[in-house]
Amino acid sequence: MSDSAGVQVAAELMAAVEASLVDSPYVVRPTRAGFDVALNLVDARWWSLYQRQGLRHTFVQHVALKGSSRLYRITDEAYEVDWAVGAGAGLQPRLGVRIKHRAGKVVNLTFSRASAVRDVQTDYTFSSEEARRLITTAARRLGWAQRLDRAQKVGIIIGIAGLVVALTTIFLAITYA
Repeated sequence: MSDSAGVQVAAELMAAVEASLVDSPYVVRPTRAGFDVALNLVDARWWSLYQRQGLRHTFVQHVALKGSSRLYRITDEAYEVDWAVGAGAGLQPRLGVRIKHRAGKVVNLTFSRASAVRDVQTDYTFSSEEARRLITTAARRLGWAQRLDRAQKVGIIIGIAGLVVALTTIFLAITYA
């Protein structure tokens, strides 16, 4: 994002994602490369929801932007959530150690029943896809395209190479049988 137009376009995407997260347990934090989307573990109004949902893991979506060409990449980072007794009453969530770092897309699905809490939406899944979906929806609406990162490209190349080896093996087995 070297030019001012690219910076402005990138800021529009970050603002659109931020607007879609109003009154949700997610927060946007600007970074040098773009922005991060993560659960807001600091805001106490979400703690009881996290506890009821049995939150033990969370994800940070690192969004890298190339504003001049409207390209973005999402890299997921997984963390454990530790619950500790705080200064006030009850348990407070803390971000624990990073348990996994994967370049590209991490898929983690959890399911639980939703319940109402003081007129607040509580049907969040806290899956790795939830925040990713919010980001990609806003990006698509503004004309951004998602690009594959290096790990995803390597995975595709390895998959194609494996398919070629498998087909060659089958062909040779049929030919010399």
